[in-house]
Amino acid sequence: MKAKQIIEQDLSVAEIAFIKQHGISIKEIIDVGSMIPIGQKRAMEAKGARLCITNRSCSKGHRFKTRSNHCPVCETKNLAFEKRHSEKAFVYVCRSGTGLVKIGYAADPQERKSRLNREAFASCSNWQLVFKIETEKAGKVEAVAQGKLMKKSSAETYMKGEYQVTTREVFRCSEDEAIAAVRLAITELRL
Repeated sequence: MKAKQIIEQDLSVAEIAFIKQHGISIKEIIDVGSMIPIGQKRAMEAKGARLCITNRSCSKGHRFKTRSNHCPVCETKNLAFEKRHSEKAFVYVCRSGTGLVKIGYAADPQERKSRLNREAFASCSNWQLVFKIETEKAGKVEAVAQGKLMKKSSAETYMKGEYQVTTREVFRCSEDEAIAAVRLAITELRL
């Protein structure tokens, strides 16, 4: 079965209420029937869909799925995560005086750099913004670029408020390597 665009009559009253509550247009939903998850993901990417309906409901009977095959009704945080991958925003590279590099995604990279310093992210308070580029699918670019540097990932423990947390979102590499990873991700994603 090929994916098809849905119309309002294809959805239940509860499903319509859900998409309205979360600002999702009916044009951003496709019907993938009984496609396997990798097929539904590819169909959603090809059609630019945020959600799909499937023949396989979650344990609570919801038909909506995200590109990651999660139920957005049971876990609405999945909507925010999925939206990150399709938004237009900046992908940035910050460097700290300790030699750590961070690749991130933000609407305002300068503000994000300031927040990294205020929070002493990865125990560093001297982050410098060294690169930014505005792109479609910024969250996806960020993830692909970080994946290219995975072997250089560094687990750093720091205090976030009252809690000790560990981040794996920093790398021990040069800023040039990080910038090259971002540019390569954009090229591979054909953006």
